[in-house]
Amino acid sequence: MTANTNHTQLQTITLSRLKNEFGVDVSPASGLVGPALDAWLRDAEDSLFDRQMQERRDVLAQGGQK
Repeated sequence: MTANTNHTQLQTITLSRLKNEFGVDVSPASGLVGPALDAWLRDAEDSLFDRQMQERRDVLAQGGQK
């Protein structure tokens, strides 16, 4: 297995996890490959992190714990 194949598999796994575990709409990534897909994945992961952090801040601001 080449490094490129491993990288492509990692991209596929990441897309699947974003969709299935976190409910991210991955349809905008359809047709992207290589560096373009890497950039999309980074942006999607950053957005997901920001969303989850905001949800945590909201819970804590209401006096709860999560």
